Amino acid sequence: MKNRLMAMCVLAAVMLAGCGSVEKADTSEEKSDKKSASQEKETEDDTVREEPPVTIDEETEPETDDAENNGADEAETALMSFLEGNGTAQTSDLFNDEESDRYYCLDYGTYTYDELRQAVEETEGGRSSAKYALLDLNNDSHKELVLRFDAGANTSLINWIGIFHYTAQNGIILEDEYSDGYRTYSTLYNTGFLEIGGSGGAGMHGHSLYGFNDNCQREEIFYSGDLGSSFAPYMLYDIMDDNDEAYSIISQFTDSLIDSRMCVNEYKDADGVRFLATELSDDPTINESENALIDTFEKYGAVKVTEDEMLALTNTSGYGEEVEWVNFGEQLNESLSYNIKIYSDPNSDEYKALGDAEVLNTGSDTDMRFVCDVDGVTVKLQKVELESETMEFLPTEEIFSITTEADKVYQFNAFEGETMPYYRLTAESGEAISYWDVLPDMRDGDTTFTLVP
Repeated sequence: MKNRLMAMCVLAAVMLAGCGSVEKADTSEEKSDKKSASQEKETEDDTVREEPPVTIDEETEPETDDAENNGADEAETALMSFLEGNGTAQTSDLFNDEESDRYYCLDYGTYTYDELRQAVEETEGGRSSAKYALLDLNNDSHKELVLRFDAGANTSLINWIGIFHYTAQNGIILEDEYSDGYRTYSTLYNTGFLEIGGSGGAGMHGHSLYGFNDNCQREEIFYSGDLGSSFAPYMLYDIMDDNDEAYSIISQFTDSLIDSRMCVNEYKDADGVRFLATELSDDPTINESENALIDTFEKYGAVKVTEDEMLALTNTSGYGEEVEWVNFGEQLNESLSYNIKIYSDPNSDEYKALGDAEVLNTGSDTDMRFVCDVDGVTVKLQKVELESETMEFLPTEEIFSITTEADKVYQFNAFEGETMPYYRLTAESGEAISYWDVLPDMRDGDTTFTLVP
């Protein structure tokens, strides 16, 4: 994982066109073989759950031990009581592991529900709606609480998700956390699997499938990614143990693959790295570099597979349905203060249908537009730069600041980055603040964006 994070950081400085991923197909037999092999590699004390629970017909449901039922009731009662503001939750030791390659939003410590929500909103930068799901993640017949603080329609903000596990001995433990939203997505399945994916740039997309161990902490089952053009050599970070050596080899291919359209699909699990290379160039010089890279992958242990084999490996169609989140407490009213629609593609039909617009600034970059549904919202366009100490993008210069008129069309000129933002559009109304970093939607390819408080 550290190698992959390093690759993502390097990729953030490069902007290049990407390529599509391989279409998935249903191959449950091959998947079952893989999962069985993976299970044998886990220790008895820390087993990652990789089999969906058996559904028991209500009419033939067997009798269960009263103590087991009471334990399940006790766990759910304690977890729901925590949501209602009673008691505390202690973070697990994962939150205190300085050598971990995962980022954790919360500090190690003990939290009430209100303290937890306040800490998340302060760290992630916005108000949220609380949602939850109860499901058995570690297959012990007791349900865990999965709590989600959802930032709503504002895709510039982060949604936080925490995994809470209760035992009579230890009480409520916040075992793990993850996030989605800004250029990332997550899907929690009702069978106890978790998929997290996103983009590291126009030429790098990937997702991981996780199971949960006995402590309800996620463990990666496999990673699958798509690497395009000069991004393709970065797969070496997942193959080689020596990052410096990998970087040295990567630098030998970067220039020669600039004009390549090759797409490399990667699959990595406990057995190693397998890959599929497609869309190789007809140009002899470029093709020679592409095949040299493929030979390098195989030299360091990656295994080349066919398209059908890659489809079988990456298929997740049999892992269940997405959980249904239950709203808890007061929800964000997305139409209460304002709703700003941003149109980033001048060639789209929606953009053209807007008609005349008030021009707020001009330049050589893309002319974008926005419309606010109410009067009196302050909208600013700012330049942003990455602050090295906090690794956050912070405003450095204000391009304009206006107060909206309801349903009026405004036009602004800004550069749409591919891997990192250079501009930010911010909306403020009283204490309600939201913003859009001027970046494309890498998941669905949408060219319209919404700002709500």
